[in-house]
Amino acid sequence: MRSGPAPTRLPKVGDYLVERLLGVGGMAEVFVARRDGPHGFSKRVALKRILPQLAHDPRLVAMFCDEARIQAVLSHPNLVEVFDFGEHDGLPFIALEYVDGMSGADLIASVAARRRTVDLAAALTIAREVVQALGYVHAAADEDGRALGIVHRDVAPSNILIGRMGQVKLGDFGIARSTSIDARTVPGELKGKVGYVSPEQALGMPLDGRSDLFSLSVVLAELLLCQPLFGGDNELEVLQSLHGGNLRRLRSDGSHIPPAVRDILFKGLARWPEQRFQTAAELGAAIDAAAAELGVSLGAHVLCEWMEDLGLIALSSDVQEKPVEMPRRRRPPSEEFLETVTLTAGESEPPPASIVDAIRGLCPDNDVPDVLSHAVSVPASADVTYRIQRPGGAVLGPLPLAGVLEMLATGRLSIDGAVSRNGAAFMPVPSMVELGRMLARPAYRFYEPIALHTQERWAVRLEHTPGLVFDIARRQRTGMLCARRGSEQVRIWFDAGTPVFSSSTDPRQLFGALLAEVDRLPRAEVERAAERAWRTGQPVGRVLVELGHCTPERVAAALREQAWRRLVTLFRFRVGELSFVAGARHGEDPLELARPQAFIASALLTAYAPDEVASALGTVERAGTLHLAADPALVQRALALPREEAQVLALARSGSSLRALMQEGVRAGTFDARAARRAVLVGLASGALAWQP
Repeated sequence: MRSGPAPTRLPKVGDYLVERLLGVGGMAEVFVARRDGPHGFSKRVALKRILPQLAHDPRLVAMFCDEARIQAVLSHPNLVEVFDFGEHDGLPFIALEYVDGMSGADLIASVAARRRTVDLAAALTIAREVVQALGYVHAAADEDGRALGIVHRDVAPSNILIGRMGQVKLGDFGIARSTSIDARTVPGELKGKVGYVSPEQALGMPLDGRSDLFSLSVVLAELLLCQPLFGGDNELEVLQSLHGGNLRRLRSDGSHIPPAVRDILFKGLARWPEQRFQTAAELGAAIDAAAAELGVSLGAHVLCEWMEDLGLIALSSDVQEKPVEMPRRRRPPSEEFLETVTLTAGESEPPPASIVDAIRGLCPDNDVPDVLSHAVSVPASADVTYRIQRPGGAVLGPLPLAGVLEMLATGRLSIDGAVSRNGAAFMPVPSMVELGRMLARPAYRFYEPIALHTQERWAVRLEHTPGLVFDIARRQRTGMLCARRGSEQVRIWFDAGTPVFSSSTDPRQLFGALLAEVDRLPRAEVERAAERAWRTGQPVGRVLVELGHCTPERVAAALREQAWRRLVTLFRFRVGELSFVAGARHGEDPLELARPQAFIASALLTAYAPDEVASALGTVERAGTLHLAADPALVQRALALPREEAQVLALARSGSSLRALMQEGVRAGTFDARAARRAVLVGLASGALAWQP
């Protein structure tokens, strides 16, 4: 057996040792870190650091520093506390209170995935705690008694943290407004998350605390609905719905909400501030009165017990059935990257060292073990059923082997889960040879925190993602591109710039699911082929051919379509993080593509809606000149654009502005403005077009 990687020292930011990345936002990244001191002292914090690529923007740095200054003067049980502020390698950072639990956004997503809504007592408890935080913030004054006039401006589920003991804390004062700081907002710039801003905030009007109360009312409504309150296919439609006071979804899908709570929501969501609750105290009193009328108890214990019952946090009872542990050994620090504790993602507790050992033994580095190419000894599927135990204690099943393999292939079952075969005791997943080997395959290690192992990380941005993907293809790079949004991941492997394999946490994008959707292949046949493929060590497609369900040509086409769909999904991420791990290998049969850039261009044109294309081009459409960087025939051979888009690039050969191209296309009747924008988006991203301001 090969040894694992040599121990490495954890990176430092100031006096803090960085343990892992929690997430990346539009302006900053957040890590779990700790500060060690004499006599065994150690304090774990959430370390927030401005993104390196934004450190040269004075306005954004000033906003980041404003956040630290505002939050440092506030002290309340329902606010995330600031411990420290500093600068390391030219990048300012804030050390914040570490809240071990999950965010309100993750709570809503987890409950919605169970096809449920948040319990009324739990939702009212969360809202009541945030109300108390806002009441304190809105009334905050300086040492001389002068009102600070703070408006949070970003009360959204992602900024509400819920601890394992039921504590609720409001964080992220990154765009808060106060009379003690200079205005940092550019006229016409919208601050706050679309879907949660008040109508007056969306219009850039003066704000007071009633704007935050509107946002909190949206959060309470979404907790009780477990779906967005203001719908729309894009940000403009959401804002139009919000500004128009469109509460149709609350009326149609909120029939289960008691009238007393509905009255609170309708008043809190009034379009005009004068019609809403005027203070946080008034809203808090209304919540208390409704709870008393309904006989609902509020408090941290209620929230904690409900989260435990639903399996959202670890059960504290010692009478639950526990997975059997294997012998432990001391781990080097380099293996700590397999731990899964996070601040807000709601992930599970660190796996036992024995499980980490099992994974290391199965696949100690990025190579695929030889045993994976061989047949796996599995009892006949008709004789075997499985039950899955979640980290929170919830049990799923019985499931066939194919169902368990599907969960492993999409990251819904990982090293922190336990499995029972034919009613036997629950065992760690890696201890079952027919399952543990799946976790060793690099393509499906969704539990690995990739961002800590590469410096190539970017926040997802509408205007930047296409260029990043095309850059990998154009420079003929080899490695893995990962898009992550919460627990959702899409991974694309490139070999010399060609997309050759993909994986995703979306079960609808599995190979068998695609054939069931497109070719109407019965699910039972898909499961039978998956189990036979796993037992014999063959690809599922080859087994489907042997069983007479597909031709080799159809299998090849379906594999290309699967990779194409996953690339479309990656392009459709609007929030989250992109990471590229150079040299990473997938270890599976590669996909064969003759024209990789045409493959990428086709996915991009499908993923971006017309308004998103226009938004991504922004400055390009307003000014500047476009020039074709190569012969039109060569460009078309590489990109294989539709006829209208190809004509746009041909016209750009002599140099022209985007507006001039659109006017020429309309005048000649050869293409419209949408086709012109689409062609320019692909041309600029691929390097076929150059833009000169």
